[in-house]
Amino acid sequence: MNPNNIETPNEPTTPEKSPIDTSELFQKDPAPYFVEPKRKTVNKKLLPVIIPIIILLLLGGFVFAQTKPADDKTSDKQSSEIEQEDTDNNNSDTAQNTDAESRETEESSAQNGDTPTSSGDSGDVTNPPRSDNPSPSPSPSPITIPAPTNTTHTITHSNSCYSPQNLSIKKGDTINFVNSTSSKYMWPASDNHPSHNIYSEFDPGTDIAPGSNWSFKFTNTGTWGYHDHNKPSCSGIITVV
Repeated sequence: MNPNNIETPNEPTTPEKSPIDTSELFQKDPAPYFVEPKRKTVNKKLLPVIIPIIILLLLGGFVFAQTKPADDKTSDKQSSEIEQEDTDNNNSDTAQNTDAESRETEESSAQNGDTPTSSGDSGDVTNPPRSDNPSPSPSPSPITIPAPTNTTHTITHSNSCYSPQNLSIKKGDTINFVNSTSSKYMWPASDNHPSHNIYSEFDPGTDIAPGSNWSFKFTNTGTWGYHDHNKPSCSGIITVV
């Protein structure tokens, strides 16, 4: 064997170290890299929806701005009308109270004998100043109203008939029917016979004995025919005025 062909073990080889570049260690910090931010852009698909909304909002604000003063004016007008009505009512109440006080003052002045104040075109006329001790005014004399006098008339029933048969009286007068017969009953009553319905109150409703009488007060004006119920041919007329 050739000793030269004897394989020798491979010797370990060490990798070659590359030289370290230290120049970068001592360099300054590099300038920062500016990245422009992305701009937010509106999606073009939303523009047909957004634009009408914006227009509607602007129109609504314009309409509201136009109608708001009108509402304020309406409310102010209503408030002024209410205040005017209150003022008129207060003035009316004040005028009524003033009139009532004036009437009371005039009535009291009339009762005390004072001359009431009056106003005219020439100016106001007032009462002269009164003294501290005025003389007492004479009290007015009371007015006496005469009471109506009602007259009582007499009609006598005899054997012949009533006397007087015809009589004219005033409203409220009374007629006293006297039976002067000795044996006959009388029954003076209003026509018609036998119902006595023309003046139904003018009816005693029964016979009047001899020597007795019956009175009736006539309160209805008119011409009233009457008769004796027991003898209808015995009749007369009473006129009430």
